[in-house]
Amino acid sequence: KGLTEQSAHVKSSFDPEVIESILNYDGAMNLGVYKVTIGRPDVNLMDHGNSVSTFMGFNTWMAFQGTAEKAAVAGDFAMLEYEVESVIEALVSHGIEVVAVHNHMVTEQPRIFFLHFWGVGPVEKLARGLKAGLDRTGTPVSPGARSKLGPQE
Repeated sequence: KGLTEQSAHVKSSFDPEVIESILNYDGAMNLGVYKVTIGRPDVNLMDHGNSVSTFMGFNTWMAFQGTAEKAAVAGDFAMLEYEVESVIEALVSHGIEVVAVHNHMVTEQPRIFFLHFWGVGPVEKLARGLKAGLDRTGTPVSPGARSKLGPQE
């Protein structure tokens, strides 16, 4: 079976509103995976004299699959250099594994680091751990100001 055909059989039974209410961001369900993509409008990112936007991959994203009691999450945090250590501490203290920290670009200003993560557990606990990581960044999370970017790559 191809990946798309296999993915069509993935089912998630958690309530996405649980994630949305904790993160204060909306997401989208696609083939049984609930993905939240969060931009960094607080950072004016430039590379080779050009602006790099959320829609060009400068974003934090997290994808959830599973049940309320046992879900899996994987994703990527986009961080400024001084945010890296604090985000790692927040995620690890909430049982979320850090897989990699690296750059996607070479000449961007300011320097941006991407942190890949994954975790398994109750969907609410995972969302709270990711919220703790978001709270360590400059990502805007003002109450009620949800941002729906839709499924992004």
